[in-house]
Amino acid sequence: MASRDYALACFAMVPGDVAYVYLGATLAEAAAGTDRLESTRIVQTVLLVSAAVATVLVAIAISVYVRKHLRRLDGDASTA
Repeated sequence: MASRDYALACFAMVPGDVAYVYLGATLAEAAAGTDRLESTRIVQTVLLVSAAVATVLVAIAISVYVRKHLRRLDGDASTA
C-alpha cells in the first residue's frame, strides 16, 4: 500500500471516529442523570441525541459520497 493511499485512508476515517466519540459522550451524559430540573434535562437529552443521530447520518453521507467518487476514479483509471 502506498503511503499516499494510507494517509488518505487515515484521513477518511475521521468522520466515523468523531461520530463514535460524540455518541459515546452523549450516552455517558445521558446515563449520568444529573439533578437538574426535569424540563432542562429532557431538552438537553433530546438535543444530545438528535445531534448524535445527525453526526452519524453525516458520517454515512460522507462515506457514501467518497465511495462513489472513488469508484468513479477507479473506473477512469482502468479505462486509461
